[in-house]
Amino acid sequence: MELAVIIILGIALLASMGLNGFIILTLTTKHQEEKADLHNRLMAKDYPDYLSGEHTQQLIREAEEKARNKPKETEKFSKQFLDHQEQAKKF
Repeated sequence: MELAVIIILGIALLASMGLNGFIILTLTTKHQEEKADLHNRLMAKDYPDYLSGEHTQQLIREAEEKARNKPKETEKFSKQFLDHQEQAKKF
């Protein structure tokens, strides 16, 4: 009798593990498909903007803004250096 109970419990344990593995595999596959579908929809939405040059125009605007905010050549030097440079020009 004890042997029959152990066999039944073993079969139930194996069936439970198999079912859990099947559920995990199914949910993982479904998640990957949803993730790929979402990625494709997002890419399809942004693709016309990318083709029309919006992406490139944004990069150009950022580069122009960076160039505008860049300190001028004379602002980089210290006042003392500029004084020495003016004195050197006198001689």
